[in-house]
Amino acid sequence: MVFLGCHLSRIKGLKLKGMEIQFTTQIFKEGRSFVAYTRELDVSSCGGTQQKALRNLKEAARLFLEEAEKMGALDRILEEAGYLKRKTRLLGPKFITTLRVSLPLPLEHAKAQPRLVQNPHAGF
Repeated sequence: MVFLGCHLSRIKGLKLKGMEIQFTTQIFKEGRSFVAYTRELDVSSCGGTQQKALRNLKEAARLFLEEAEKMGALDRILEEAGYLKRKTRLLGPKFITTLRVSLPLPLEHAKAQPRLVQNPHAGF
């Protein structure tokens, strides 16, 4: 359920000209490159430094949004991503936290072979 404030509205008939969009960025290292990724738009780019990766991500996001607008899919994409329009700004969903989670996998997923271990106290 989405609650709309007096200055917030759903995305409909949106034109990008004069708009500003906000998105969250994660930057991680992959080999010698840095990868910048935005979950809201599902767009990523890379660069030799964190700054270049971020700059390239902004350009990739801009191109993605422009092409979506040309194809008539921009409203649907932004609405599905949880964006709302506030005057000249597009506000994305607010992430509460990002956690690194560890999950032990069952032994059969690790493809380990069972080993028979003899009990020295069994009297064999």
